[in-house]
Amino acid sequence: GFGTNNPTNPLHIKTTATGGNGIPVLVQGRENPFRGVRYNAGVDGAILFLEHSRSNTLGTAAALNNNDQIGSLQWRAYNSSNSINSAADVEVNVDGTTGTSVPTEMILRTQNATGTQNKIVMRASGNVGIGTTTPDENLEVYQGSTSGGIRLHSTTADSYVKFENDTNSWFLSHDGNNNSGSNNSLQISEGGINTRFMVAVGGNIGIGTNNPSYPLHVVGSGNNHQLRVQRTGTGNVNLGV
Repeated sequence: GFGTNNPTNPLHIKTTATGGNGIPVLVQGRENPFRGVRYNAGVDGAILFLEHSRSNTLGTAAALNNNDQIGSLQWRAYNSSNSINSAADVEVNVDGTTGTSVPTEMILRTQNATGTQNKIVMRASGNVGIGTTTPDENLEVYQGSTSGGIRLHSTTADSYVKFENDTNSWFLSHDGNNNSGSNNSLQISEGGINTRFMVAVGGNIGIGTNNPSYPLHVVGSGNNHQLRVQRTGTGNVNLGV
């Protein structure tokens, strides 16, 4: 025990000091400062616990409030002025009212030339924000006034976004390996198999065909109309050619 006559763990350090000099352990050396190994025949591995009680009395438990920080892992580096500087961190905060469980959010930050910025936020609701700390949807990406987007990249394979429920699915895809016979086309397909709409390289649009030969190429079967233009009410329906 250090600072305590009643240690409860193999190494128990207790201090009431605050500020930078109040950090109870400082390790300086030329090798990695810490190593933790857990020997356990079960499935559990090593765990690092970071805990926060809202009490100034050591050993006293007190519930946290909304927006209180629970803990943070920080990476720091010396900058060009040889001053220690925050480079990145992972922070966990209370995100709501504390009850028998504590709702939390996790924030991942990295640093650019102007300072540390929030990059990814995971709220207690499950919503994830990139570039925003208040995502309103399952995934919200905010770019601000700078142009940007989401990139799906492959070498010679398909890239796609899948929309589905329990009974059906639709794909918005880029045909990167010529599965449909129209390489590099943009497609909307049902079940990822039946292409219903496509835009080929060059701009031709196909409905019912994977190889549109005209600006709008519609292919169907049976005796039904393949193209229908209809209006409600009275008056003519005009189609100019």
